Amino acid sequence: MFTIWKTRRTKINDGFLLGLFLILLFSFRFLDEFYKIDQESFEKTLPLNMGQLLSLPFIFTGLFLVIRSYRQKTSDYIGS
Repeated sequence: MFTIWKTRRTKINDGFLLGLFLILLFSFRFLDEFYKIDQESFEKTLPLNMGQLLSLPFIFTGLFLVIRSYRQKTSDYIGS
């Protein structure tokens, strides 16, 4: 992420790096939760465990931010 910011900071729209961070971090957590032991007995009845369910809103928020950053116009920065 630092490399992306360092090389393309003038071309990146607002929200892109935060969205990318959320997608990467919580996607890794989502995948990592497949290898963990369930912490509570009620998680055995769920299709996904609690960590995966809690990661989904952050992944979707990250996707929203990345998509929104691509839809922003460069004129938003100029003030016109």
